[in-house]
Parts: sequence; structure tokens; C-alpha cells
Amino acid sequence: MSGAEIYYSALANLHFLARHVFSEALKTEGDGSENAARLEETLNKLHKVRTLAEGRRKPKIGVFGLSQRGKSTLLNACLGADLLPRGDRPPARWAIEVEPLEFAYGLDAQITFTGQRIQRPHLESLPEARETLIRYAADPEALKAEIKLPLTPTLARNAIFVDAPGAESGFGAGETGEGEGVRRALEMLEDVDIVVFCARAGQLEGGAEAAFYKRRLEKYAPVNVLNFRDEVKDPSDDELLNQAADIYGFRKNDTVIVSAREALEAVTRLGRDQAGGRPESLLAAGNFSALKAKLEERLPGKEKAAWVQVRFRETFEMFARAFQRAHFQNPALALGWLPDNIYIENFVSSLPRPDDESARFIDKAVKGFWTSLGLDI
Repeated sequence: MSGAEIYYSALANLHFLARHVFSEALKTEGDGSENAARLEETLNKLHKVRTLAEGRRKPKIGVFGLSQRGKSTLLNACLGADLLPRGDRPPARWAIEVEPLEFAYGLDAQITFTGQRIQRPHLESLPEARETLIRYAADPEALKAEIKLPLTPTLARNAIFVDAPGAESGFGAGETGEGEGVRRALEMLEDVDIVVFCARAGQLEGGAEAAFYKRRLEKYAPVNVLNFRDEVKDPSDDELLNQAADIYGFRKNDTVIVSAREALEAVTRLGRDQAGGRPESLLAAGNFSALKAKLEERLPGKEKAAWVQVRFRETFEMFARAFQRAHFQNPALALGWLPDNIYIENFVSSLPRPDDESARFIDKAVKGFWTSLGLDI
């Protein structure tokens, strides 16, 4: 088997193991327990990873943050079209999903409301689509807009882009905030595959925004964007990265500094090239080449074996943390959730031989997990 196939087999066995443990946890603790909730979160992550690995759906890239952080400008620059409403917008509950299709004929739109009511407005142009989005955003019952249109995006060409104005109030709720806004924000975060958190380079103030990030977002390993670099003459990029690390807890390797406004202006100025793709100068504008590189690290592409390996490591660590927490609380109960040893041995034997550093790390982590439970596997 290829490297991707080996790790995919291990991922499938981990999915079976997590599903069995979750089922047994429900029987003994019920679906309201914290342990069951953590295990269910792991299951949802495994399902998302496997459906992406199998090519059954496109990845969703969601951009989140408070109002006035340039999220829609960033997404428009990614899309290569001024589609999403920018600037001051009425408070909204919804998310907007845009799926660019290079060979589509015309625009297709669907608006979903509370009670599963659906409308399909007829659209003929980008300006008409933008005006329609502005109009429906003011409807408190509008939950989601889905738009498919003929477009070659600037980056991440095989993805669905998600604007999440309905999550803004949740991001302003701080560390202990609850309520409808927080619930909607968490639902939207769970629905996407790649979280992009957008802060303003000249407005790194912390407060509720930073508190929400530290409590709710760090587990998603987001791509962190310091936007509107063009507005800030000082400090240097390194100093901005240090400030963001101190205020929000951003990991520098997961953070890029861009100017979505400059990138969108370049899109408008240069347009498409004759081949229908995007000129390299568009990626250079606003430092979008750095953003493209960060997104590609998280998308299944040419290096699929490496992508599946990283996703396996992430999901196994999620499962291990959830199970070890339950085991710490009640060892006998948690061990009773495990399947027969033959299934555990199948999982361990499906792992690749530890021939390289990454494989050795995974092998050590898996063996260390079973040892911490007092099991000799």
C-alpha cells in the first residue's frame, strides 16, 4: 500500500475504535456527559477528515472574527471577485457559502431560513448577487446562503469559501459568554474544515476577542491572519507577530500578515489572464502567496500521504485526550468502553512501520497511550 493508503487504513480503524468507545460511553453516562461530548467531537472530526480524504466533498474554508476585521474583503480577494458585501452591514445570523465552479453556466443561489424554508432567487450577475445578499442579511430568519457561480478563485481552487457574519456576536462574548450568538459561532466553526481567524493589524487590542479565541478557537489550529497591513507603518512584521502572540496566543508558524484590500484591488485591476487562471502578481499583492501556502498545508492536495498523516495524528491526539480524561475520573468505567483486544491490536497493526521521524513519533504516541492505561498492546 502507498503511504496515503496506510494512514487512511489507520484512520479508518481509529474511527471504528472511537465510535465503539462513544457508543459505550452513551450507555453508561448518557449523552449529556462531558466525556460523551468530547468523544462525539472526535467522531465528528474523524468523519470530516475521512470524507475529505475519500474525495466525497469539497473542503470548506471559513473566515471568522469580529466586525470590521476585513473578513469579506479577504474572502473577495480569495474568490477573485467583489461578491460579498463589505463595510458596515446589518447584524445577521447567517453564513454565506460560495462555491466557485470553473465550468458553470450562470449563477445558482439558495437561501435557507428557520423552519427549513428555502428560497431560490434568480440571479444573472455578480452585482445582482451582492445586492441580494445585502437584502437577505437583514432577515432575522435567514440562516444560510449558498451560491454557486462560474469563477476561478485566486487560491484554493477546489474549496468552498464561508463568510460567517452570524458568528460575530459570539466572538465578542469573551471567555465566559454564552447564548444564541456563541451557539451560532460554534455551529459555524464545527461546519468548516479550515478556520481562518481574522484580526486587524493596527487594532490588536485583545479583550473579549482574544478571550474567545483562547477558549474556543485554539483547538481548531486556525490560520491566523493579521489583516490591513497597509494601514500600519510601524511596527515591523516581526514585532506585529510578537504582539499577536502575546495578546491572542497566536502561533507564529500559523500566522500571516496580509492586506486584503491591496489583493482585492489587484484582482480588480488585473482581472483574469488569457488562460482563465490567476497571474502570479495577484498572489504577490497583499502577501497572498503566504496565505496560499498556509491554506495548502491544510488541504488534501498533491502530498496526500503527508496530509492524511497529519490528520491522523491530530485526531488520535483528540481521542487520546478525551479518553484519558475519562480514565482519570473513573479508570474501571472507561476501560469498559474499549472493544475486545483483537480490535485494538488491529488498530495498532494498521499503523505504518516507524521508518521516518513522523512515523516514529506517531508510533511512540500510540504505544504511550496504551501504556498510560495499563494495557500491554
